[in-house]
Amino acid sequence: MSRPTTRSCPRCSLPLTIGAVGGVEVDRCGQCGGVWLDHVEVEAAVAGAEGAAPAAAWRADRAYLKCPACGTVMNRVNYERFSGILLDVCPRDGIWADAGELQRARDHLAAGGRATREAKETEERRLERSLESWGTATSARAHLSRPPTTRHELTADLVGAILSNLFN
Repeated sequence: MSRPTTRSCPRCSLPLTIGAVGGVEVDRCGQCGGVWLDHVEVEAAVAGAEGAAPAAAWRADRAYLKCPACGTVMNRVNYERFSGILLDVCPRDGIWADAGELQRARDHLAAGGRATREAKETEERRLERSLESWGTATSARAHLSRPPTTRHELTADLVGAILSNLFN
């Protein structure tokens, strides 16, 4: 049983309805299957992601989406840095997960995604130390997969921390 909300889908522009994912009330789009989770809903919804819609096909035309709560353009964040799961994040209001992304995030962690990220970060640090010892860190830094800390990366780290706590 779903009821309408005052929010619109950032992907389809259709009105969202209140539905459930894992027993948690969330705003859902009946057209594309996306889910809006405010920061309070994130923890419980990801833990019960089995109720989420199946994954939609990857979209080459993926545009930056506007937050359904405040209307500002959301950042795209690669969950756990290397997963390939792009979540749309409003640092103030919450996270938009396209159809199937909550389940993909859960599956990624269950398959050892966190350990893979940690191993890649350890290798990046080792390579960076090696480059610094040769005095080439400045020119070689552009070739590393981890750029210097930016606002976007800090947002990615915040989302990673929120979702990581959901799976532990």
